[in-house]
Amino acid sequence: MKQPIRGKKAREEREYDKTQLREKQYGTQVHRDYAAHFFRWGFIKKFIRFGSIILDVGCGQDKALAKILAPSLSTVPKLYVGIDLNILSESFNPAWAKWHEQFNFVKRYSELVKIYRPFEVVVCLEVIEHMTRENGLCLLRGLFECCAQDGLVIISTPVFDGKAARNHLHEWMIPELRKALGETGFTIIDRFGTFASHQKSFLLALSIHEREIYDKLLAYYSHDVTACFLAPLHPDQSRNNVWVCRKTLEI
Repeated sequence: MKQPIRGKKAREEREYDKTQLREKQYGTQVHRDYAAHFFRWGFIKKFIRFGSIILDVGCGQDKALAKILAPSLSTVPKLYVGIDLNILSESFNPAWAKWHEQFNFVKRYSELVKIYRPFEVVVCLEVIEHMTRENGLCLLRGLFECCAQDGLVIISTPVFDGKAARNHLHEWMIPELRKALGETGFTIIDRFGTFASHQKSFLLALSIHEREIYDKLLAYYSHDVTACFLAPLHPDQSRNNVWVCRKTLEI
């Protein structure tokens, strides 16, 4: 069943959507969704150590995560593999990075399993909502297969709130994605909100102390910034979640 979308323009029939927030478009303005991207990349750095083996599914044409890992020796991986359906920029090609552009991970992840050893950290940020639910389930299976035993998979995606963005083919509800992750074989070890809309349900979830802090922050920051600050504490009321999962068993 198709999800209703925001706006009046109809959603065209397709299996995948390749749109993305580009640095040249949003990197020079204060924008809630792009700010959430920036903070997510910083969050990923906490799991990367020197010599890690990383797979980034949906790395984006700007190769943002790889660029963020590069400046610090402590986060330079042994191997970083970036996958995307789009054509990737030819700039920024460190020796430790391998790129697979115009690569359909859902249909071809088994090729990566044959080429590379299992990955210690698998990242998939803002991807699963850009495909049908059926392909999303295949995506989860591919992430599982590419991940090393006891390795981590970190996924971020919007939380369906009754209407999906026009470029999202299926936005997952929290219970729905939790069930799919468990059935794939993952153990969910943490979940955070990444940004929240300034709306009543979120504000009511704040404690008295949090609301005082939130209101004081609003005296300086715009809603695009404060949307990201307290959302990690309230994932159920957030518009977007990041899931930290561990591969703990084979099924």
